[in-house]
Amino acid sequence: MMPHALIPLRHLKKACLLVSLLLLQPGLLAAAESAPAKNQETAQKLIWNDLMPPFDEKILERYERDEIPFGEMQIYMTEHGSKVVDKLNNVYAKVPGYLVPLNMNKKQMATEFLLVPTMGACIHVPPPPPNQIVYVTFPEGLKYQETAYTPYWVYGQLKTEKKTSEYSDAMYSMKANKVIEYQ
Repeated sequence: MMPHALIPLRHLKKACLLVSLLLLQPGLLAAAESAPAKNQETAQKLIWNDLMPPFDEKILERYERDEIPFGEMQIYMTEHGSKVVDKLNNVYAKVPGYLVPLNMNKKQMATEFLLVPTMGACIHVPPPPPNQIVYVTFPEGLKYQETAYTPYWVYGQLKTEKKTSEYSDAMYSMKANKVIEYQ
């Protein structure tokens, strides 16, 4: 086995891409209810992988056999990151993550956010794929300082719609009716 420093760059890129594909492979998603529920007990718990459609296994296999160049695989991943899971439209859900405030009033309260899977996402380059970002409105608002390092559960009606902010596009939106610290 070659030491890390001697591994050709093209193999490192391929390994990194394969690891990220495995980490993001969606799990099985429970059937979405058509009539939205409005309380904590009936919210469909979603994890970030649930917001991403399944990968095309044939493309992954071809990439692993070096039949697809790295650049072509990057194009596939970019396109895949802009696709949504249609059956999640109008589902009342709870999604965990970190809130990136988009606005702030004089009392330092924000009512618009990007919900992202990791702390600092969207502020640092590059942002997560658009289907890993939820544009959230929360009329009640949260203190700007409290959102920076605190993970939350965000409850609300999930929509499959593209929203654009100064930081990134989001392929999902949610009007939150409840935001609580993650436990």
